[in-house]
Amino acid sequence: MPPDKNQRYSLISKIKIALKDYDSAMPYLNWLADSGNIHSKCYANAELANYYSKQDDDYKTSVKYLNKYIELLDSTNKLIQTDALAKAQGNYNYSLREKDNHKLQQENSRKTMIIVILSSILFSIAIIALSIIRELKGKRTILSYRNIILRSLFKSTYITSIEYRDNLQKNVDKLSEELSIVGNHKSELALKLAKSKLQLKEMDVSIEERAENHFKLMNSDIVTKFKNCLNKDKKHISPEMWDELSKAVDISYPEFTHKLIDICGINRNEFRISLLIKIEFLPSEIATLLCKSRVAISSTRKRLSESILIKDASSPKDWDEFIRLL
Repeated sequence: MPPDKNQRYSLISKIKIALKDYDSAMPYLNWLADSGNIHSKCYANAELANYYSKQDDDYKTSVKYLNKYIELLDSTNKLIQTDALAKAQGNYNYSLREKDNHKLQQENSRKTMIIVILSSILFSIAIIALSIIRELKGKRTILSYRNIILRSLFKSTYITSIEYRDNLQKNVDKLSEELSIVGNHKSELALKLAKSKLQLKEMDVSIEERAENHFKLMNSDIVTKFKNCLNKDKKHISPEMWDELSKAVDISYPEFTHKLIDICGINRNEFRISLLIKIEFLPSEIATLLCKSRVAISSTRKRLSESILIKDASSPKDWDEFIRLL
């Protein structure tokens, strides 16, 4: 393999991408991602993640390349830090050998050692600063792709809403009316109607399943325990009870915890508020169980609505509705 193949392929792919010729750039990016050095792989995976993020319904492929990019970025940073430490150690050992070999010139050796140490420190600071800058750039990239995943999550909550079901019903009614006007010989229109009816049927089945799962959750032992805590003077809820409630909700609503903590990035207190919203506790009841004011609970819900849902005019109820549909 020619020693400059990584550089040539990187340069060619960058030119192709600048010209918006992604089809021609893909073979070079794929080679770099599979066979290039660690820096080339890092660059190629970032570009592939960016490309697939712009493709409709292909966010999973984008996330795959993004995860590989993050992994390679961490490896690159570790490699840089290891080299820096090795150079610093080498300089320090060199100063010690000089001191031993030139005992008659101890003063000069001491000055040399100080210079070497200071140089090593400055070099290490420069490397650390470079690592921080790269890490910040990596975090910005992660945040941009996190927004892609969030948009997919919002879409999945929408298709479980009554609004989505009503739109399906309106579409079925509209197609039925059009078909009755043009006649049954319009096979294309009849096919669209059949597909819309199938979607509506699947939606009704999904709503029925969610309702059944929610009924089981609300009648579970752990939900009963939480309700009983409202009637006690000392409202202490153990970490084990919170864990049990989280697992019970995940059974009825798969990946509920993963979506809120890993994707939305909320903290423990915000997650507990969301859990209680999911099992239909009122804001006043949530405030009582968490030993907080109702204003604090409303403020947290409104802040989550503004930061996660990214709405201009957000209210605490917007977060409640998102949690119910999640």
